[in-house]
Amino acid sequence: MKFNLLKKEIHHNSWRLYVTILVLGLLTALLSTSQIEVTKHLTDTLVSNSINSQQVVLWMGLLFSVYIGMNLIKVINTYFQDKVRIQMSFNLDTIFLNKINPQAITNVETPKYQNELNIAKYGFDSISGLTLSFLQFVSLLFSITFYFVVIFQKIWFLPFIILLLNLPKLLTESKLAVKDYQFVEQTTEVSRKRSILQSLLLTPLAIKEILIFSAKPFILNHWDQSYREEIIQTLKYKRHESVKKLILGLQSNLGLLLNQSVLVFALMNKIISFGDYISLLAAITMIESSFYGVASYYRQIKQYHISTKKLVDFFGKYSNIGIESKDSVSIRSKDLSIQNLNFQYPNQKFKTLNGIHLNIKSGEKISIVGSNGSGKSTLSKIIAGLHDIEAQTVFIGGIDIKLLDSTSYFSNFSMVTQDFMKYPFTLKENISLSDKPNIEKILSIKRTYSNLIPDIDLNTVLGYEYEGSRQLSGGQWQKVALARALYKDCEFMILDEATSALDPESEFKFINTYIQEERRKNLIFITHRLNLCKLFDRIIVMDNGRIVEVGTHHQLMNSRGTYYNLYQSQKMEEEYNGLVQTTI
Repeated sequence: MKFNLLKKEIHHNSWRLYVTILVLGLLTALLSTSQIEVTKHLTDTLVSNSINSQQVVLWMGLLFSVYIGMNLIKVINTYFQDKVRIQMSFNLDTIFLNKINPQAITNVETPKYQNELNIAKYGFDSISGLTLSFLQFVSLLFSITFYFVVIFQKIWFLPFIILLLNLPKLLTESKLAVKDYQFVEQTTEVSRKRSILQSLLLTPLAIKEILIFSAKPFILNHWDQSYREEIIQTLKYKRHESVKKLILGLQSNLGLLLNQSVLVFALMNKIISFGDYISLLAAITMIESSFYGVASYYRQIKQYHISTKKLVDFFGKYSNIGIESKDSVSIRSKDLSIQNLNFQYPNQKFKTLNGIHLNIKSGEKISIVGSNGSGKSTLSKIIAGLHDIEAQTVFIGGIDIKLLDSTSYFSNFSMVTQDFMKYPFTLKENISLSDKPNIEKILSIKRTYSNLIPDIDLNTVLGYEYEGSRQLSGGQWQKVALARALYKDCEFMILDEATSALDPESEFKFINTYIQEERRKNLIFITHRLNLCKLFDRIIVMDNGRIVEVGTHHQLMNSRGTYYNLYQSQKMEEEYNGLVQTTI
């Protein structure tokens, strides 16, 4: 991916503003130079043997006009800079959110991704300030150039001395720009940890457990340790930076002393007038100040160039830029086949799935069961195309899914996972995930699946994030997630512990209704409630990342294997719980 592909989007509708700011910068430089010239003439008039009051009033009037002009331009320039900053921030956020489009969740669900994302955000922040930094950099160069012209006319060699004395500023800031990025890379983990712990203390979902378990001191202690570690690293870096800045300051002071010595020598030898001395001293002081600004902006520009490579790498991993588009293939059959599938999560020592072979016929309803950690959820996500896998392992309609466009493949699946999303949108938007929801379709789902969609206004905003919104219970939220899955209306429905928050009667009713209503569609149901498995065409039993049994409920009970043991264990538990409840 070439980063210059994004330049047009970054600077969209901003070029006129850039030109305006540059013109204002040029006018500011001209007025600053005029201020020096007017100050020189006013001073010479005041120290002359015969003071001309009319000339004094004239020069003071001109100086006052220059001040007004500079102040007016400053206000206008600040407004346009704010406008650029706002526009740039919007453009960059739009680009960032649109371009971050992982093709799978395998690498996204890792600390490495979070750290790289943090560094990428820092890179985008440096780009955000780059344009204004560059414009201000150019504006300061205008000012320095005009000041040099003024000084050159009086003492021709002095501008070259000033330039040589200020070169170390640029070199130092260039080195610090590299150090800045290294510092961000080194501290991003601890910074992110501190931020996560802080959000835990403020998030309503976490506050419930914090209150019940009196966990605030425990979490605060971890937050305090992370913050202190971050502070130690930051102060260490700032000390290093301060030493560099101190050396620069001493060099600058020596430079000012040298420049002033040249001016004093010129004044004593009648080369310049007292007015020239005052104006040139002011010009040199402003040049020194401008060079500090130039060096600072140069540092930001240097940071941008360092950030670019990291951003290119990040977008190459996690965006749709540079990814070769795949042709949409017409899939006639919806049969799904898995052949010798192995899967291992990044940074994990052991395989989560090992040698999986499975065929699912079009319209088949299957249930996947097994103990915790047996690989059920991972397998369901792979079937849905959410994990990056090797080629020639998963096929749909006889076609390797690695050859298919991911968007086209996703269109075949609807899914509800254990950690489904609770969106801060209206009820109808939560179900449709669309700006233009099909209300009749939502009402049809409500009629078919009674008590699934909460009996509230479809325009009600859900959650606790906004004023006037309405929070739902865990079971109600899960029903909304199920309604969302039904709304998509596709060939494969995957439910991963998606009915666990429902009461047994509602759960049975939902599954049975879906099986009866959607006979041509596939249902992959992951559950620990084995009494529901009788409803399914086949049951897949998993253990330790492998499929150990396949069959109907009747077949597996007769074989008296893993499924039989799980079923009997659960049955005994239910009978015991029922006996306890009856006794109570």
